[in-house]
Amino acid sequence: MELNTEERDDVRVEAKPTEGVRPQRRMPGKAEVRSVVSYIKLMVFLSVVAVVYIWMRNYSIKLWREEKKLENEVTNLHYEVTTLTSQRMVLSKETEVVRLVQERNLGLEEPSKPPVRLELADE
Repeated sequence: MELNTEERDDVRVEAKPTEGVRPQRRMPGKAEVRSVVSYIKLMVFLSVVAVVYIWMRNYSIKLWREEKKLENEVTNLHYEVTTLTSQRMVLSKETEVVRLVQERNLGLEEPSKPPVRLELADE
């Protein structure tokens, strides 16, 4: 069975080369390489951002710990100042001063007369 030529011409589709269209290659083209490079740049940028984020987090934790340590130190110093102030107030009472003078044998005596006020005579 032979087909006539007219039928063959109708059935036959000729591939016409189109201008500017290249057949697909297995090697990546410039556009694909640019795409990969842009992804690499993005990944490098995101990696740098991640490293900076981690560094800042660690730095803030370090500062927070130092702040808490200093707060504890200030609290302890406040307690110490309060204790020393109360001890000084107790030691400055008149009865305590008398007791300390007697213990140390300083030879001081409590005055029996009130102090005398000195006045300058007008000229």
